[in-house]
Amino acid sequence: MRKLNVLIILFVMIISIATAGAVTQFKTSISPGFYELPNLDERAEFTLEIENLESETKHFRMTQMDPHWMIQSDPTSHWTSGITVPGRSSVFVNLYVKPSGIDTGRYKVILQIRPKDEQVMKKEELIISIPEPSSRVYQPAIKTEIEVNEENDPREPFRISIHLKNQNPLDITELRILVRSDSEEGDVLINQETVTSLKPVGESGDEKIVVLTKALDPRMTPKNDKIRVTLFYNNELVEPTIPASDVEIIAYSEIILSEEIEKSLLKRVTTTTYTNDGNVDKSETIKISTGWFAKIFTKTSPESTLIKDEGKYYFVYDLSLKPDETDSITVSTNYRIPIALLIIIILIITGYFVFRSPIIITKEVKEIHKTHDGLSEVKVQLHIKNRSAMTLEDVRIIDKIPSIAHLEKVFHVGTLEPSKIAEREKSGTVVKWEIDEIERFEERLIVYKIKTRLAVLGGFNLQPVIVRFKTPRGEIRRARSKMVIVKT
Repeated sequence: MRKLNVLIILFVMIISIATAGAVTQFKTSISPGFYELPNLDERAEFTLEIENLESETKHFRMTQMDPHWMIQSDPTSHWTSGITVPGRSSVFVNLYVKPSGIDTGRYKVILQIRPKDEQVMKKEELIISIPEPSSRVYQPAIKTEIEVNEENDPREPFRISIHLKNQNPLDITELRILVRSDSEEGDVLINQETVTSLKPVGESGDEKIVVLTKALDPRMTPKNDKIRVTLFYNNELVEPTIPASDVEIIAYSEIILSEEIEKSLLKRVTTTTYTNDGNVDKSETIKISTGWFAKIFTKTSPESTLIKDEGKYYFVYDLSLKPDETDSITVSTNYRIPIALLIIIILIITGYFVFRSPIIITKEVKEIHKTHDGLSEVKVQLHIKNRSAMTLEDVRIIDKIPSIAHLEKVFHVGTLEPSKIAEREKSGTVVKWEIDEIERFEERLIVYKIKTRLAVLGGFNLQPVIVRFKTPRGEIRRARSKMVIVKT
């Protein structure tokens, strides 16, 4: 029997230890600690925090046993179905408590929170007061919500919306609203004051939205700031203090360009002006496209770098501008010099072909023989060519033989004989050939021999041969060969 009792005691102890180890560890808290209802038609608002101290997710249920109070949650499922709290974390629940069938006074509503399927429980007291309307001097109770953009572009007006809701029967005829920014460096973001009113709770006008706007300097320096909204009633600060709102003036920058083009004959000058339309410094690499031929005749001011990228040529310039600062790049392409040189070359070539002699005449010494008595016999060849596309008429060929030599008057068959030979003792012999016409691109060959009168040492000169002819337009023109040196 004693052994059985010992076993039963051990079993109970083991069950107790196991049960104790399975109790969920958690904490709860409620805020505010006290809520005053303006009247019996309103509802009190509380926030419940449930902190799960376990590493596993737990499910909690809420209950209250007083039938004179109706409790709802947001969302509703938290009150009806319970709350799931992950391990090592907290969940906040909004509770709305409304009286039912009770009179004015001070009440305590007991809220019970327990984990699912466990007996352990924590209690929170919801203390609610409903005073007599005639015996109450109301202090301002205003629910305030601030709506403001966290990021603001200074090019756009700064806008702040203040949502106000009166939460008690006090008729607020003059509510002063002060809106200011914390930063005192540079431009003040906002520092404005306005006055409004709020009707007692439950009446039309107990809720308002006050909107304040301010035009900012578009070049306002980027910065972080805090916006504080303060309410005053009867020159006294309305509690509680409204938390400050964080705002930021964002940075922006954009390079805006404008072009001015000047065109003249074979010259183009493009001036591009770049402006930093922003509130921060802006650096950018400017690439100006050019052609492989145009780059040779293009200059930039200020001087830039020429690069080749993917088969295309660019003038590259590093630009750095402060807000509202401008800079200009001038690109000048001038084809006047190369075109002028080209025209000159064309004119020279054209003039050469226009003004050159249509006849080419050359005088050459083909053979030189010495006789037994020391005299020299020279064979001379005259080559006449019409290199033009026109027929030349009345062609006269005049050659002069120096006095130290005389012309052999025996001519080979097929050789054009002179039409006139004039011998002069001092000046030498003048030989003349006459040809009625020479067709275009026609060539003529004249060969004759001369023999020196005395033995000549070293050599002598043969004067240039002269050709006189008439063009189809009736012009009389002349051409001449070079002097020939005969070395004996």
